Amino acid sequence: MGPYRLASPEFTHSLAEAVTAFNHRTSGPLPEARTRSPNIDTLQRRTSLPLLPRITPAPPLNGDVLHNVLQYFTTARSLCRATLVARAWTIPAQTFLYKYVCFSGWSGPAERSRDRCFARTIRSCPHLRPIVRYLSIDMDSDDDKGQLDWLHLLPEDGLSRFRYLWHPKQTFDPSVLEAPAVRAVTHLIVHGPQSAAILRACLSLPRLETLEVSLDDCDEAADWDVGAGLAPHLRRFVLRVYFCRCPVAIALFTAFAPQLVSFNLHALFHVLVPYHEWEQALMAHGTHLQHLILSGDTSWQNIGSPFLDGFVERAPSLEHIRCMQGTLTGAFFGRLPSSLKTFEYATNEGVSGAAEEMILSFLPGLRSRQYYGSVQTIRIIVPAGSPYREHRELEEACDEVGIRFEHVQDELYAPAQYLSAEAVIRSCFKSDFVRFDHSHISSHKSASRVLTNPPPPPPPPPLPPPLPPS
Repeated sequence: MGPYRLASPEFTHSLAEAVTAFNHRTSGPLPEARTRSPNIDTLQRRTSLPLLPRITPAPPLNGDVLHNVLQYFTTARSLCRATLVARAWTIPAQTFLYKYVCFSGWSGPAERSRDRCFARTIRSCPHLRPIVRYLSIDMDSDDDKGQLDWLHLLPEDGLSRFRYLWHPKQTFDPSVLEAPAVRAVTHLIVHGPQSAAILRACLSLPRLETLEVSLDDCDEAADWDVGAGLAPHLRRFVLRVYFCRCPVAIALFTAFAPQLVSFNLHALFHVLVPYHEWEQALMAHGTHLQHLILSGDTSWQNIGSPFLDGFVERAPSLEHIRCMQGTLTGAFFGRLPSSLKTFEYATNEGVSGAAEEMILSFLPGLRSRQYYGSVQTIRIIVPAGSPYREHRELEEACDEVGIRFEHVQDELYAPAQYLSAEAVIRSCFKSDFVRFDHSHISSHKSASRVLTNPPPPPPPPPLPPPLPPS
């Protein structure tokens, strides 16, 4: 606002009274020169009022301040309006508006109209192309293929993460993975009917470091010979196995395991997935992992094979592990490596009384040299929509020994049989490697947290016509 302050209400009232008195004294026929409104300086001199503070223009808003302000704009509608506030706001607001883009063929007429508007904008506005950082493309028709020519206009090194969903199989477009921007991504998420050719095309991206694959419709009789040489830089692998046995899943893990630091397996173990084979594969090829994530089903408790007891004893580099019911016993906590920082327990209904007692009995040792552990976080994971069950005793025990306790509800961890097609689509930019970035956190205690997904935002309006940069 500058060095001057706004006039007080008392001063404004006094000025109004002075103007009224001045007009009353000068009523009647006036010469032509006096028919105009009095000059404010003359008025102030005649009424003996203090000079009106002159308000200087506010300095331009610093870029870092504006960036922080725009972070709180949670809807595309707000960002659209922000682009039209001033030219100085246009580019920063567009940066947030175009950062996350979902080009969807599954949506209704309004969303398709928005997609067409976005495609026209990318074709005609080169300065907006580098802004797109996270892109998702959903295709359910061959007609969508002709609308993706703009994808080849995005610059190389522009995209940070790319998600590609297609259904049915014939809608897969190999040219999508040949676009320069897609070829340069390090994080690829793919959902759709798989074939060996499609999988090889996904693995052929030269800079691929993180791959998330859903295997829910595969030809199990096909030749799935996929060598690790296709993706020499792959370090993080998420494998979601739904409604097929798919022997390629274990073959993929076995092929890439030596170079992985993180592996996530989300599967229907009790229905189709050969869990005994997974036990053998993890014990033989996964003991060097730093992160091991198991989720999707709790029926492992009926298998009677708590193999993680022996796994953690042979995993000296393990920092983060997610267990499921039936995969561990009390001996598990006595064998934890000193490198372990995060322990997660995935369940459909919350921790059972027996499991909670087991954790409580070993909790004091998790922060002492008795069990060589240095656990900093204990996280309970249940499907989204599950009723919250308090674990008061566990929370208080964690608080006493300085361990952070979290209770997470997230549909990303829901059992596969509960996932609808819409739920899979909504996982557009979710990833186990960017967990809890945008979650709402409610504190129960100083070391206790409850994390849930934020509600889905309303459908964004059509993108506004871009303004030229100032």
